[in-house]
Amino acid sequence: MPVKTQLTTGTATPASTTGGPATAPAVAQTGGNAAAQDKLKKVSGPIGRVWNHILGQPDGSTNTGAASVDQAMVRAYLDKRLGLAEGEMFRGKKLDGVAEKLVTQFDKDGDGRVNWTEFQEFEGQIFAMLAPGAEKPGANTGALAGAQFGKVDGAGDQSADLDEIQSANKASLPRGTEYADLVAQLGARVTIDAADKDEAGKPIGDRTLSREEWTGAAAETANRRK
Repeated sequence: MPVKTQLTTGTATPASTTGGPATAPAVAQTGGNAAAQDKLKKVSGPIGRVWNHILGQPDGSTNTGAASVDQAMVRAYLDKRLGLAEGEMFRGKKLDGVAEKLVTQFDKDGDGRVNWTEFQEFEGQIFAMLAPGAEKPGANTGALAGAQFGKVDGAGDQSADLDEIQSANKASLPRGTEYADLVAQLGARVTIDAADKDEAGKPIGDRTLSREEWTGAAAETANRRK
């Protein structure tokens, strides 16, 4: 399941996507118990790796929850780390549009920045990509993640590359989604960046996800969301 972010290619102001943006489950409720609040503040899991990459921090950093990011930082992440829309026409406008949309989507208090608590809304979308249906009570995350990996791994070689993940993401988009290729590409690149652990030095397009990395990222996310 792809990141259903509304995008535009013509200007820096994103256009609507048919069906609207994906609605992710809440990560925690303000005023919850101390353990839940501590978990909310701790940077960890696949979503934590993405957060640290935007900040330019190492994967294992757990104390970056007090930071926040702005549109320029998100754009730099999309450009330099994800290589979004590489070689495509109007690439600069696409990067501007995606960065603006992502910040707008997660900036709940309207201050123009996204903090760690706000950013964790993205976790539900990554989880849905790795293991569709796993957010439901009693779901078997391992089985669902394994089944999804089998669908994505079209070549059957026990690895999923960018093209395979992007194709699977695009196929699951609602019919009529605007800029479906870009939406699917964003979801695929974020998925690789979140789940891959052994090819960090390579460009996203050259990296793959093993079954173990895919299901492991789903399990990490499931444990974080308990």
